[in-house]
Amino acid sequence: MKNIKNLIFATLILISGAISLNCGDGSHKCELHYKGMSENQIEMIAKSLSSKLDLTEEQNKKLVQIKNEIIGNKKDIQPPNKEDFKTKLLQLIKKDKITANELDSVFSERQKQHAEHRMFMMKKLAEFHSILTAEQKEKLLKHVEEYKHKKKHKCDH
Repeated sequence: MKNIKNLIFATLILISGAISLNCGDGSHKCELHYKGMSENQIEMIAKSLSSKLDLTEEQNKKLVQIKNEIIGNKKDIQPPNKEDFKTKLLQLIKKDKITANELDSVFSERQKQHAEHRMFMMKKLAEFHSILTAEQKEKLLKHVEEYKHKKKHKCDH
């Protein structure tokens, strides 16, 4: 699960999504999830990346395309699947008896959705990374490290 969060962290920083940081104590108070990001926040991150990395016009077009695909994917996968999962789980809990296989089926379906989403985000990360110059990658690395450091200190309780 930690690897998924790190992947999402890197992907969404790079592609204008969101950042998934864990405070380290297992709480999610300081965690910002992709599904919780508004379109405006995603737009602002994309603009920030464009500015901080000095993207060319061609790179900006590609970033906008990737950002729009992320927003579209976010709309397609988030609320219905989460609610469907909760509904199925509640239906099982209401039963007189449930089996481990029934529970496993519900959780396996959710894990499959997460795996599909993770693959989508990895593809978007690779796509964005491929359009950057070496200098832009260095700038991005510095920005991500600074942001991660800043967020870590905000999460320290």
